[in-house]
Amino acid sequence: FRTGLVWNTREALFSRNEDKANVLCLPSDFINLKQATAIVKTWLDTPFSTDTRHMRRVQKITRLEKFL
Repeated sequence: FRTGLVWNTREALFSRNEDKANVLCLPSDFINLKQATAIVKTWLDTPFSTDTRHMRRVQKITRLEKFL
């Protein structure tokens, strides 16, 4: 699992696109329904990046996970 604690739509985009997050966590005590809806929509609509630097970062994390 790759999770992201996301407070706004900008973080939603980055967690999905750059970090390849597949689980979204929302701070429900600190955001309202309108914000949560916008965050979820952005997160679901954002594709994973194919940029080499982002893919290298995810591959590095995957290698580290094997030691856990």
